[in-house]
Amino acid sequence: LVSMTDGQIMLDAALFGEGQRPALDLGLSVSRVGTKVQWPIVKELSGPLRLEYLQFKELQRISKLRSGAQTDEVLDQLKSGEILTYLLRQDKDAPFNLEALVLILYGFHKKYLHKLNMDEVNEFQVKILNFTKETNPEFLKLLRERKKMDEDVEKGLTDILEAYISKILGKRQEGSGNLDEGNEIVSNLGKDVLDEATTKQS
Repeated sequence: LVSMTDGQIMLDAALFGEGQRPALDLGLSVSRVGTKVQWPIVKELSGPLRLEYLQFKELQRISKLRSGAQTDEVLDQLKSGEILTYLLRQDKDAPFNLEALVLILYGFHKKYLHKLNMDEVNEFQVKILNFTKETNPEFLKLLRERKKMDEDVEKGLTDILEAYISKILGKRQEGSGNLDEGNEIVSNLGKDVLDEATTKQS
């Protein structure tokens, strides 16, 4: 029985126990006015998320019951659902800026975030707005004015996301290179110690 209201929020103790905050049950929660006050672009990007999240939870439940390797398609769906679940988390008294929300939703929708690990996804949420302010402040003005998806807005989103992801992947590669260099130094150090010990024994 659904009450005659403008909407209702249902919480789930199991989700709370899993660390999902706010612990909203998206299957039972309802909003009848939410989309009427959203920017059109937010409505467009967020529209499929509820169904996608519910499908992920069902797939996750089924996957736990099955043994054996998963197909690439299933693994991709599970990763997508895990990212979405992470994006739905929100700290207390920490509302999202609407421009940042558009960037985050577009990044998820176009699978840019699927190239990142979870720590990098968290960093993306925190830094993408400032990155945009520094690299393309005019785009934020355009987005606030139009509030909907069009050719110019989509091009701006694509350019910003590709630049940010390239930067993160470049840092990751540099870190990998530094790790290899560090391993080589340690290896050479071990060789020097061994050579010195051999010389002393002689």
